[in-house]
Amino acid sequence: MKVLLQLFLLISGLSLFGCASNSGHSAASYQAEAFAFCDVFNPNHWQNTSKNDPLDIQRLLSERISSAVKSKEMQSIIDSMTKVDTSERYDYYIQEVRKLTMDNHHCSALKNYLSF
Repeated sequence: MKVLLQLFLLISGLSLFGCASNSGHSAASYQAEAFAFCDVFNPNHWQNTSKNDPLDIQRLLSERISSAVKSKEMQSIIDSMTKVDTSERYDYYIQEVRKLTMDNHHCSALKNYLSF
């Protein structure tokens, strides 16, 4: 029985892997998207915005994120971040992105942004 369960889990995992690989994106394309998303929060890009106008900043963030993130998988991670406690958002993001990119992704710009 234990062997059947292990076989079922193996086949299920392979099926999921096949679905992910058929989505048209590779780990490298997810990495590029993750770095582009991270770059949105780079403070060097925010020098020309009004720091006193939160609506201006929110509008620009939305535009820049939309330009950086194209895959439904990355968009899902970003959308899900709003459902996670504020103090855990960075760790959640990193954990989920690492599953997609299969690398040791980090984003200090996002971490700093979320710490405010």
